Amino acid sequence: AEDAVRVELCREAMRQTIERQSAHLTRLLDELLDVNRIARGHFTVEKESIELQEVLDRAVETSRPLIDAQAHRLRMTIPGKPIPVLGDRMRLTQAFVNLLNNAAKYTPAGGDISLSAVVRSTDVEIRVRDTGKGIDELGVAAYLGAPLVDSRGTSLGAIAAIDRSPRAWTATDLDTLRE
Repeated sequence: AEDAVRVELCREAMRQTIERQSAHLTRLLDELLDVNRIARGHFTVEKESIELQEVLDRAVETSRPLIDAQAHRLRMTIPGKPIPVLGDRMRLTQAFVNLLNNAAKYTPAGGDISLSAVVRSTDVEIRVRDTGKGIDELGVAAYLGAPLVDSRGTSLGAIAAIDRSPRAWTATDLDTLRE
């Protein structure tokens, strides 16, 4: 009976690993397809009314295994009231997953990561902060590498940018970077 329990636990662990790896491969394929769509000028954003808390919860759920594997502490500071936004649920979730995963990857084990949202008039400011070393603004520009605008001069949407304070990453529009 004990062997049967061990076998079942092993099967469950393998099933979870396969699920995680499948989800990861799906995200990688989606990102490659997005790059192709951007290059061809066929990138679309499906805007709908969404609840920001749901997007952030989904992003944290997706990033949680990486955060936990590094024994990081994650603190979320989100308003207690609903924050409806008009946006693309999948792309926003993907952007926040990327920011949280980068924070988890580049923060020394046992570090702190915070995710906060603040409503400012008609805007929402979302920050991912961590206790990692970070890179300066020139490093971010080199890291991003590719042009931030398409051939028509249109912003390619939300990008990761560094605020003036150390390691304060925010999802922002290109115009903010032109300061």
